[in-house]
Amino acid sequence: ILKELGIRIASLRLQKNLRQIDMSEQSGLSLDTVKRLEKGQGKLSSLVAVLRALNALYVLNDFIPPVSLDPISIAKMKGKVRQRGRGRK
Repeated sequence: ILKELGIRIASLRLQKNLRQIDMSEQSGLSLDTVKRLEKGQGKLSSLVAVLRALNALYVLNDFIPPVSLDPISIAKMKGKVRQRGRGRK
């Protein structure tokens, strides 16, 4: 998965006609960090910095979509926000 993310980031960078050094400067990351990220070896914080520099943070919504509750669940919770999970019995 990480390798595929790296490939896609490199493709997006090239689509925007940016060099790795340009991406490094725009994201505030070192050139080596950008290279590692494109090889699938980066950290989440580096990924977010690069996506921000590419104006592509919106892709995180597709990656991990927001959770929405159905009206019945909302009514049962009486407007409260769930704070933790419950173990199985």
